Amino acid sequence: MSYLDHLRSFVAVHRLASVTAAARSLGLTQPAVSGHLKALEARLGRPLFERAGRGIVPTASADALAARIGNHIDALETVLDGVATRGSELTGTVTIGGPAEFMTERGLPALAPLASRHIAVHARFGLARDLIGQLERGDFELVVAAQRIPRPAIAYQQLFTERFLLVGAPSFGDLIPATASAETIAATLEVAPWVAYAADLPMIRRFFRAGLERDLAPPETSIAPDLRAVRAMVAAGAGISVLPDYLCARAVAMGELVELWRPAVPVTNTVWLATGKSGRHPRVSLAIDLLRQAATSWGDA
Repeated sequence: MSYLDHLRSFVAVHRLASVTAAARSLGLTQPAVSGHLKALEARLGRPLFERAGRGIVPTASADALAARIGNHIDALETVLDGVATRGSELTGTVTIGGPAEFMTERGLPALAPLASRHIAVHARFGLARDLIGQLERGDFELVVAAQRIPRPAIAYQQLFTERFLLVGAPSFGDLIPATASAETIAATLEVAPWVAYAADLPMIRRFFRAGLERDLAPPETSIAPDLRAVRAMVAAGAGISVLPDYLCARAVAMGELVELWRPAVPVTNTVWLATGKSGRHPRVSLAIDLLRQAATSWGDA
């Protein structure tokens, strides 16, 4: 059991010669301080104060104890005050940009602990190139980017690696036979209905090129400019799609989606944290630490 609170109360009572005054100075109730003194006396096996009229006077043991620990208690109080002061310097706002889907599903929830430090988060969503440009102009302090766009004033560090999954509703579960050849898989997928977030099919084409070493020209594609909408449409049976694992792994585990085919070598992409090179506020460093800590489990999503 720790007796630090008991010693702190003891020093205050010894200096003020009053339990009531000590309780007031410590922000405690009088019974709490009296309880601390009784516990400390029980630990030492001797009384520390004696009643004298309406007040109390310290015993010789109390004087000796106060002389030995008073300065140490003061030093600890100074340390705690310093930590509290530095903590107050963190209060303020962190401005962050990133993809809407990632920030909603992963990024912003990971930053929730900032609230307990009185740090607010101001987030805006967009594409990597636009966000990095705004970071250069000082509109953001931190950006999560799905691609590394070289800029002289921007520093990058890897956040995590996302894996792309080819998914469909359970009704599409038998679309690709387990023993199908690459040619059969490509031919099957080229006539299947697709759902994508952009007309140029960037994520789908990347999956095809890396997984099947060929391009894709699907005849019919539904477009929804938000990967969460794509996920919802795919789960409803509107077609198949390629989605990052952080966005669909839970739906696959719950049976709402099925992984239709997995290439021998996973198709992946690095997600980056971008900041200015001219230095950053401790608030931003704290936000980065929270994101990196959370990212250690995102591969298991």
